[in-house]
Amino acid sequence: MSRYTRRMRRLGSGAACLLLVWASTALGARTSEVAQEGARTRQLDKRVVQVWWLPVEYWEAAARELGWPEEEIRVVRERFELYTFLGVIDARVGKDHQFEFRDHVHLAGRIGPIRDGGRVEALRSWDPVVTKRLPDLTYLLRGSLGAMRSGLRLLLYPNLDANGKPELSGAREGTLHVRYDIDEGPPLDFFWHGPFTAVAGPIRDKATDEAYDASWKFNPWTGEKLR
Repeated sequence: MSRYTRRMRRLGSGAACLLLVWASTALGARTSEVAQEGARTRQLDKRVVQVWWLPVEYWEAAARELGWPEEEIRVVRERFELYTFLGVIDARVGKDHQFEFRDHVHLAGRIGPIRDGGRVEALRSWDPVVTKRLPDLTYLLRGSLGAMRSGLRLLLYPNLDANGKPELSGAREGTLHVRYDIDEGPPLDFFWHGPFTAVAGPIRDKATDEAYDASWKFNPWTGEKLR
């Protein structure tokens, strides 16, 4: 049996573009912005790999858009910030333009955050509170992917520093580096820098009042510090 899970979605040559469109249309305004900013895409020969970093602010926004009460949103914030969530689609265009997706086991063994020079392994068991709520909270993202929803895999990693405090967040400064070992060619590296503009808002140059990405530290035109 193929290492891919076969899906019967017929698509043309613009597969990578379709992935990006699906990932940014059907979501609500806030989750759409966070998901779009957290998406990274690499197109290979007849293959596309897309990785999302979904920080705790994404899950809070999803809970609000789904109309959850404030108490439930507080639970999401407190429990989900303990994990780093990666959404991954590795899709190859096979015969008759059918997509074939890498399965969860394959991805978990080959992809992960890099910390202190070593890759962090995906967790095999999660907080039952997270396990219970995660299917409902992924509804918006999966719904935006149409037939591609069957290819989305969610991987969870620990998100605690040496003092046991949450480390990465879309609202704080920080860098996430994820490496994916593929069969053909060198590994794929993906990078994110916090804070997300969709979460923290743009940073403004004090002299010109121009708005820039929240993670930028210098004005790209003048070289002056922004923070």
